[in-house]
Amino acid sequence: IETELVMELRVRDPETVKRLEAAMPRGCLGKPEDIAQMALFLASDESSNVTGAIFAVDGAVTAHCPVQLN
Repeated sequence: IETELVMELRVRDPETVKRLEAAMPRGCLGKPEDIAQMALFLASDESSNVTGAIFAVDGAVTAHCPVQLN
């Protein structure tokens, strides 16, 4: 997630941030707003039937498998 710490790292070591972004399945880091949108959904009536679930708001990092499994 593009936090203040990541923004500071972008200034100090832009190449590291570029490598992080390149490793992301979507090619970019998430924004704090992405987390906020999930929180809003869970706080809304739209999620009234959601119970005991784990939601990864990580730009598909946990769903991405770079190694082909046989």
